Amino acid sequence: MNDKSVAIIVTNPDGIYSGGRYFSLMLAEGFSSLGFTTHYITDRVPIFSNDLSAFTYHKNIKFRLGLDDNSLLSDIKVDYTFVIPGTTNKDFYDNALKCASIMKSKIALVNFESPNWFNKYAKHKKDEKNWDGWLKIASYANLILSISKEGNEYAKDFYKNS
Repeated sequence: MNDKSVAIIVTNPDGIYSGGRYFSLMLAEGFSSLGFTTHYITDRVPIFSNDLSAFTYHKNIKFRLGLDDNSLLSDIKVDYTFVIPGTTNKDFYDNALKCASIMKSKIALVNFESPNWFNKYAKHKKDEKNWDGWLKIASYANLILSISKEGNEYAKDFYKNS
């Protein structure tokens, strides 16, 4: 087994399938398949987790329930913490930073869509304040990982001061 480890911090709404949440678990699957010790820190196991149970390394993902109970993390040291944004819970972002600090890890923000990209094409625009938590994480991040090449171009502009 690899001596590298990661944590993925994400909220999972009860009973909801979501592209971003699905991406977070696929990211965990990918790291696990590469031999990384993979911690999936969340408020609940996603409804679709069993969809991936046939994957060879799914059983190696360490699910940790309790985003607000940082005492659960005192025994974990990871190289990178991947923060999956998208929640309206404003405490999530501060807590994600706290978790990364406890685990003594670098921080990566997963960028799905920045507001400059979203609002360029959306019929109904969203207030950029919806991305305040993303900006907070970005200001501490060692890495901003966009999920698409096009999104990366907009992210470079949006996060340029982070």
